[in-house]
Amino acid sequence: MKKILSAVLFILLLCSILIANTISVNAAAASGYSRTDWFLDVAKTIDGNWTSSGEWIDGEPTMIGGNLTFRSVWESPSDIYTNFIVEFFSDNTTDAGDYWEMCLDFDDGGGTALAADHYRIYIEGHSDLTVYRGGATGWTPLPSAEDELIWANSLSASPDSNTPHWILEINILKSAGTNMIDAIFGLRVAVYDANTTQLVSWPPGADRDIPDQWGTQTYESAVYPEFLTITAVVLLSSAAVAVSFYWLRKHPKTARNSTGKPGKIRYS
Repeated sequence: MKKILSAVLFILLLCSILIANTISVNAAAASGYSRTDWFLDVAKTIDGNWTSSGEWIDGEPTMIGGNLTFRSVWESPSDIYTNFIVEFFSDNTTDAGDYWEMCLDFDDGGGTALAADHYRIYIEGHSDLTVYRGGATGWTPLPSAEDELIWANSLSASPDSNTPHWILEINILKSAGTNMIDAIFGLRVAVYDANTTQLVSWPPGADRDIPDQWGTQTYESAVYPEFLTITAVVLLSSAAVAVSFYWLRKHPKTARNSTGKPGKIRYS
C-alpha cells in the first residue's frame, strides 16, 4: 500500500510541476500578459547573432505565432543590465521603413495615456536608433539615453530557424543610467516589415501609446530552469507512469474465493 501511495504522490507532484510551469509561461498580468527575465548564465556578445548555438538558451522564449520570438536575461557585473534577443522570422528583406520597437513602463504602472516614466526604443531601417520619453504631448526624443544602450542587428540564421531572418540583440543599462528601469516593468515589443506592411507585437495588438495594453516583465534571481520545460516534464511523467505500473504489478493482492472470504496471496 505504501508503494502505491508513493507512486500516486509522485505522479501528482509531476502534474503540479507541469501546471506550475504552464502558468509561469502563460500567466495573465493586469494587461493580459506576463513574462520572466532570468539571470544570465551564458555570456552575451551583442552582435545581432547567436554567437554560439547555446548563447541564448538561458533565456525563456516568448513567441507570437510563428513570426516573432524574443528572450531576455539580466546581469549585474557591477551595474545591472537586461539583455534581449528578438527574432523576426518572416522578414528577410532590408527596407528603410523596417523597424524594431520596445516600449517600457519603468514602474509597470500602466495607464491610458503616456507619462514621464514611459520610454520607447525605436530602431528604423536597421541603422538608426532613437529613444523617446512619453508625456502629455506624446513621444519626445531623448538623445542622452542612447548612450545607455548597446545594440546590433543582422540577417542571420539561428538555432530557432535555419532560414536567414532579422535578429536584434540589445543591452540596456538598468541601474546607473539617466533613466533607470525598475526590476519589474511594463513591456511592449514590436517589429515591422515595410516590404509586406506586417506588424507583429507582444502583447498581440498592443498600442504603443496605451501602457495599459503592454505586458509585464518580472524577474527571477535564478537561472532559467531549462529542465522544467514542457517536454522534460512530459518525459518525467511518462517515466513516473512506467515506474508506478511496475510497482503495481509487483504488489501482492489478496484473492477472494467464491464465498467472498480472503483466499491465498497471488501476484498479478
